[in-house]
Amino acid sequence: MKLHYIDKTSKESSTTEKQKAAFAFLHKKDVFADVFSAFFMNEKRGLDPETLIERPVGILKDPLGGDKDLYPVCYTDGKFIFTVIGLNFQDESILYRIMNYEAGEYLKQVNDPKSKRILPMLTALMNFSCEVWQKPRILFDMFEKGKDPRLLRYVLNYGIHVVDPMSLDL
Repeated sequence: MKLHYIDKTSKESSTTEKQKAAFAFLHKKDVFADVFSAFFMNEKRGLDPETLIERPVGILKDPLGGDKDLYPVCYTDGKFIFTVIGLNFQDESILYRIMNYEAGEYLKQVNDPKSKRILPMLTALMNFSCEVWQKPRILFDMFEKGKDPRLLRYVLNYGIHVVDPMSLDL
């Protein structure tokens, strides 16, 4: 069975309507828990939706001032911070934007006087475009070729987790 909440063949729905539908869909705790359970824990119900508390997250503005703002949905269970960022276009800069978002969220935790330790973050990019994700998933894919491997092995290879729901049979 294909996912039916967004019809990728329909020309009638605007991008904005699709974004709103996906965003509303991800704000359901049980759906959110199922996404993380299925893709990261290989279980149907690994995360208990009853333990999730929504964390307020602002809009991640397009750094170039365009119309490519991101609308993350974020929950915590007190042990981890889980974020889904829905995207309906292919964008190379998303790797940097997610890296910057996560760094900012870690800084918020570090600067919170109530926090003794920080919570690990797990961020998933939900690709709602009509094509399977083609852009880089790891930082090393963004570098020019020919870098000295003796030095490169000490560079952190940041990566993103991309979920392509349109290509899944559920």
